[in-house]
Amino acid sequence: MFGFLHQLLQYVRDNLDLTFSLLIGAMLLATATSVVTKIIATPGILEPIPGSHKIAVIGLPGAGKTTLITALFELIQRGVYIENVRIHGVKTIEIVNRYVARLSSGEQLSPTKEKDIFVFRFSYIKRLRFLKRVYDVEIADFPGEFSKEISVKFDQEANADTRSTKKGKRRSTAAKGAAVEELEYTLFNKEFFSWIASSREYLFLIDIAAIYSGENARRAVAEITARIKTSWQVIEDATSERGIGSAKTRNVHIIFTKTDSLIPLYLGKHTLAELISSPSGKELNTHEDRETAAADLRTMIAAAAATTDLSTPRGVSDLILTAISAENDRNFSDLIQFFKRRSRRAQIIYTSMTIADENGTRLGVERVLRATLP
Repeated sequence: MFGFLHQLLQYVRDNLDLTFSLLIGAMLLATATSVVTKIIATPGILEPIPGSHKIAVIGLPGAGKTTLITALFELIQRGVYIENVRIHGVKTIEIVNRYVARLSSGEQLSPTKEKDIFVFRFSYIKRLRFLKRVYDVEIADFPGEFSKEISVKFDQEANADTRSTKKGKRRSTAAKGAAVEELEYTLFNKEFFSWIASSREYLFLIDIAAIYSGENARRAVAEITARIKTSWQVIEDATSERGIGSAKTRNVHIIFTKTDSLIPLYLGKHTLAELISSPSGKELNTHEDRETAAADLRTMIAAAAATTDLSTPRGVSDLILTAISAENDRNFSDLIQFFKRRSRRAQIIYTSMTIADENGTRLGVERVLRATLP
């Protein structure tokens, strides 16, 4: 026994560095064990930190922004794509359920007014194998009328004599006017602009019923294309100026709404080409004949878009939907290519509140949900 102890003491004296390291390691292990035990014993301490995710819905009045947001919540409440969703705020809960009830009963939703400016907030958990991530999602519903006005605040700011550039030079009168005109031509004004600059997802809504039921569809396509491109270029400039990253890392989704309005056109063996240029494949004798035919088609589209019954969505042939999307994509090819070059991901989605699949999911809504949530 004494011989063993003598040998052990001799070993320790000969290996002091190793002995010291083992003692330090044992102490650190004991400390770590204690900390982990306390963490596990503390309720909620292991909950993941929520990630913020903002979605900007942008479009002219009547494009269907509020209706699309409501249709998204209709799916969310059914547990489609994401589960365990928690809506935040008494007002959000009240508005969501009221709007979903109106949509489900077939009522049209009224356009958002200035007094109704609202940000829908909800959170959900996304699981990746053994990990989970919590996301706090915000979807802003701003009135489309904002896109037709210049913010008084921005107007004053752009014309203020005390405003100067980075080089310390005062803006010229022409530069001030250009700044005001630029923002006027976008689909938002200053009240909305600050919010969308930090968004991660952008939904540009285009009402194709309004495009093709107007007197000059070609001009309408060019006008909305120019407005959206200007809007994005202003966002690009703002994100770089504010140091909040590049707009090229954000996702853009071009949402064509009211696809159902074009169904009668194609059922009648007509095409969008008859509204964009000259009649396709038809022998009409005079210019008046062509104008009369186009006017009849525009009236047909407007009447289809004016439907007030959203309660019984119907199925439509995939061939017709493919034909609509293919021809409309060609008409908006300039805008589509613009975003494919200048954003991380550009998706083209067609939606309708009166067209649904066998599960009752409205056309394009689930695709929007999957495309915009992280």
